Amino acid sequence: MSQIFNKAILVQTKLSNNFLTANNFLKAAKNFVNTSEQDNDRTSSTALPLVKSDQKTKYLNSKLIDFNPGWNNLNVLSLCPKAQDSLYVNTKSGVYTCLNCDKTGDWNEFKHLVEKIIDEEKSCSEDEQEPEIIKKQIKFRQAWTQAKQIRELNDSQFKILARNSGLSDELSKSIFEAYDIRIHEQDIMAPVMDHKSQLLDIILLNSKDRNESLKPNHIFGLDSLSTKTNSVLYITDDVFNLMALKQELKKPVIVLNSIEALSDQVLALLEKFDSIIIWQKDTKLSYNLAKKLNQNRCNLINYARTPYESLIMKENLVKIVSSEKFPLKNESIVEYKDFKESVYAEVVHSKQYSGTQWKRFPILNDILKGHRPGELTIFTGPTGSGKTTFLSEYSLDLCVQGVKTMWGSFEIQNHRLAKMMMTQYSRLNLYKNVELFDYVSSQYSKLPLKFMSFHGQETVQNVLKTMSNAVVLHDIKHIVIDNLQFMIGNQFSGSLDRFAQQDYIIGSFRRFATNFNCHVTIVIHPKKEDSDELLKISSIFGSAKAAQEADNILILQEHKTAKEKKNTWIKFIEVCKNRYDGDLGKMLVKFDKENLCFSTSKSVNNGPEPIVVDALTDLNNLNNNFNLLKENC
Repeated sequence: MSQIFNKAILVQTKLSNNFLTANNFLKAAKNFVNTSEQDNDRTSSTALPLVKSDQKTKYLNSKLIDFNPGWNNLNVLSLCPKAQDSLYVNTKSGVYTCLNCDKTGDWNEFKHLVEKIIDEEKSCSEDEQEPEIIKKQIKFRQAWTQAKQIRELNDSQFKILARNSGLSDELSKSIFEAYDIRIHEQDIMAPVMDHKSQLLDIILLNSKDRNESLKPNHIFGLDSLSTKTNSVLYITDDVFNLMALKQELKKPVIVLNSIEALSDQVLALLEKFDSIIIWQKDTKLSYNLAKKLNQNRCNLINYARTPYESLIMKENLVKIVSSEKFPLKNESIVEYKDFKESVYAEVVHSKQYSGTQWKRFPILNDILKGHRPGELTIFTGPTGSGKTTFLSEYSLDLCVQGVKTMWGSFEIQNHRLAKMMMTQYSRLNLYKNVELFDYVSSQYSKLPLKFMSFHGQETVQNVLKTMSNAVVLHDIKHIVIDNLQFMIGNQFSGSLDRFAQQDYIIGSFRRFATNFNCHVTIVIHPKKEDSDELLKISSIFGSAKAAQEADNILILQEHKTAKEKKNTWIKFIEVCKNRYDGDLGKMLVKFDKENLCFSTSKSVNNGPEPIVVDALTDLNNLNNNFNLLKENC
């Protein structure tokens, strides 16, 4: 970077009398460094888009030429000595346009121009206009000077003219004067000017084919655009529509009937407008114009009447524009290029995108691949099987690794939940190790863990508000709701109302998880079924809404078996749904009553005990065949 600034200082010494000042070189040098370091920057709002470092920006940086990115062009600064900010380079085609010198050319001609200006200190163009163009302008000027200006008519004469020409009284005389409308005998003439107010053509407003008389490469009203930066520009398809919009809205308006008129020079002129509203009859042309002008800043109006017709009907054009305009780019419609980088990132960094890995339950990593934000997990199991106990350790495992967690325990009071989690955290029976309580409590309090103060029945509005605050204020990434039935309570009578309310709440949690990029885990009790049967997805209480909305469904299964003439219980976590990659499976768990853990110390460091692996293999091979399960376990 020091070499770049040294070069700028040398140029300052060599070209101290030139139009390129040292400040511009230093600023350009900084721009070069910033652009090189931020090649992959993206815009995240409606501000002007950042331009990627391609051959155009790299060339400008290499020449220490400062520029500003725009909607369709790069605004090259201080290259033309006659005017500042007048030269534009199209980001796609590379065609350059100098609004001051009326010079244009392709990318190679621009590079040649840059070398010429820097070496010879010349302006963008030292050529005179072609004689043919001058002769044509003189011819139009002579015809124009013979016409009578509207301002020379008094009010009564203007009303007679308007009545005889079939014009509406709603258009004021002042709006005709603003565009220098003139009359010659019975003809009403409107001048077509370029951006420098040079006469290009004449339109007869009282002619039926006045729209066709506007040549495809001409734009009416271009000369009326202020040199100051404006926020909104209106584009319409008729001079009377233009005058109606200008009169009622007091905003810049132009008439544009062909895509051919949007030359690189015109695009450079329109670069200063952050918003463009197009109101034309031809919807297809409107779409094409918007795409050429950059659809991110364009709005279309598809209304039954034209602006002029609406004015005649005494409609409020301000209200029409406000209610009828719609953006060309719908934020709900995206293309592959909009998320291509996300696809690439997941392919290249699959481990990172698979989520946080469990340390106490490594088999879950093989099945679910990890715990990811923005997902919804449904967890169920038989009453008294240990759902809350398992989920406490399950969430604690993630919390210890830095996943900021909040518990909403509507069934168990927070101090009892915390006591259980502290026991699992320390793997100690705190009743037998009271002397270690302060130390364990001190370490446990450092975890990124929050609790909701709710207990029992609570409205979903209050719960969602608390969840939103937790995400915004504390950056919570995992929220546990235990359990849904306790939260709903008896607010609604009748099974239909209860099911409908549960569906509404689950849908709300689904939207929350997606919109806030926060993982939500919900405990739902199962339906009352035969205790000898393993639970299925259809066992989840309520309608099918929960299963449909969930990204993951985990069931704590338990089965009673006879082994060595003793009844034993086998417990395992069954993953019944995995939207991330579709893998399903089972993880055998053993509950240790001493430390309230479903995982053992060996499973954390060295994997499951051999007996656990053998039992899990049996479960997978038997595929829930209970007769064989009883014979082999």
